[in-house]
Amino acid sequence: GHYGDAWIGGHWNQDYYQYPRPKAGADLKVTATGPQHIDHNQERVWQVVVTNIGKSTANKVNLSTTLPNGITHVADRVSQGSATYTPGGSLIADLGDLKPGAAVRLDIAGKGPSYGGGTVHLRSEAGTTSRETNTGNNTASVATRIS
Repeated sequence: GHYGDAWIGGHWNQDYYQYPRPKAGADLKVTATGPQHIDHNQERVWQVVVTNIGKSTANKVNLSTTLPNGITHVADRVSQGSATYTPGGSLIADLGDLKPGAAVRLDIAGKGPSYGGGTVHLRSEAGTTSRETNTGNNTASVATRIS
């Protein structure tokens, strides 16, 4: 309409200009921590946390985590759902539904290689079948130096 259309009966109609409110949605946030350094043949633990910081439940949440090159998978534990290690060096986790504010933690124990060096990266990415308000925070990585 026109600006003057909001003037009704000598006062402003406050409801005339209604801006659409943002729709509620899920918002998965992934954080990852791990060792900055690992020695040859040493075992260390990496942690990945998926949190729904949105206003709606995130349904059928999944998490894919790729172990750093040269790191051997020793064990893993997830606080909700299940995780499966694939021979290619990835953990695929089905985390179920996450209500607003809920978090799931994945712990991964890995062993450093017996030789070599350099910096390697653990990478994680989460997804959901629900609409998300922001997908820019669905990934995380950790750099670890091998020596």
